[in-house]
Amino acid sequence: MLSDHLTCRKCFPKPRSRSETPQQLQWSLLLQRILRLQLLFLLQAAILAQLFVPGTCSCGCGKEEEEVRTACPERLGYMSFPDMMTIYVSGNFFPLSGEGVNGTDSHAALASCTAAPNCITFNNLGSTGTLGSVIYLAKGADSVCTYIKRVFPEVRGYTLRPFLEWFPEEDAVVVHEGSSRAAKAACDSQPTCTAWTSSGQYVLGSVVADEFRVSQLRVALYLKQVCPERSGYVTHAGSVLAGADGSITNNTVSFDRLPSGSEAEEFCRQNYDCTAFSSDGSVAIGSISNLTLIPGVCTYVKKVCTPMRGFTAYKDVNLMSAYVPDDVVDPAAALSLGDTYTACLLDPNCVAFNSLQDTWSAAAAPQRVELHDNANIESVPGCCLYFKIPDGVRGIW
Repeated sequence: MLSDHLTCRKCFPKPRSRSETPQQLQWSLLLQRILRLQLLFLLQAAILAQLFVPGTCSCGCGKEEEEVRTACPERLGYMSFPDMMTIYVSGNFFPLSGEGVNGTDSHAALASCTAAPNCITFNNLGSTGTLGSVIYLAKGADSVCTYIKRVFPEVRGYTLRPFLEWFPEEDAVVVHEGSSRAAKAACDSQPTCTAWTSSGQYVLGSVVADEFRVSQLRVALYLKQVCPERSGYVTHAGSVLAGADGSITNNTVSFDRLPSGSEAEEFCRQNYDCTAFSSDGSVAIGSISNLTLIPGVCTYVKKVCTPMRGFTAYKDVNLMSAYVPDDVVDPAAALSLGDTYTACLLDPNCVAFNSLQDTWSAAAAPQRVELHDNANIESVPGCCLYFKIPDGVRGIW
């Protein structure tokens, strides 16, 4: 079935609270939130439909946000969105007639989308989407790489999100300037501005930066880069570690606040057990259960499992002992984890490996990782399991 390799989550996508105060905009904020409610109904219907299709997954929540990280291969002329999937006007995860093409693999989808001027997106499952047929880009689709055409210019100090539109947070004010040049100039000069669009709008206040409406027009979104990237960390702008008020979450072993963000960063660099730090000086040891939204604060959560392009990384788990590694990659030829990764990536028979350098062929490994109901994995703290991203709905590696 088309959904054989879609590992979904019950929290896909995570709802966010919205105020009902309309703002100045081509679409009022109230109408945007009504639209978002409609999208959530479509998503619920689509997920329910998935549950009644043979071979689909069951969903579950409660895992840390960064537990699953897919490193998507680069595709020239496209921007990748790991672990995210498009929702079509029909409410489906896969296109119906007129919405796009269901190809056999990512290479066919890439060629089809590149050749079609009205195509704006494709994914590694082989699906494409045309301008006007896709309405939402949702997170929570493990091992799915969605690619969107990069036809808009990059702008220094901003992160490009082509063909995407924002969902403003509550109390955000959206202003229409009439031109992209004026919107950028206004955003540059306003400290509270977080984003602007090529259609001439900018927003004062926070916007959701990890889920998006897909534009029905040729419009790009530019998100202000307020937090510099840190190698080895996942960046969360406008967020502070849970426990910053002095409380300690159930999952956090230790929490403290140092005098400055630079001291917190240095502490985390020198202490292997440190899992996160914030620019306000907060540091944490242990798992991070959630973050609190605070404008102007940057939080950095350590990547436990190094991203490996072409694979989805699952932290603190390994395949169950029933799935015996068959060493499809010769251990004697792989002296380091990097060697194992390279050999597995290039070998079509190799589909998985872990940080202990065990490797599995397609015959020895399960068809996919069932993370949320633990059907084929077991908890192994400190272990990183890498599973090759499927290419096409049949998962042909």
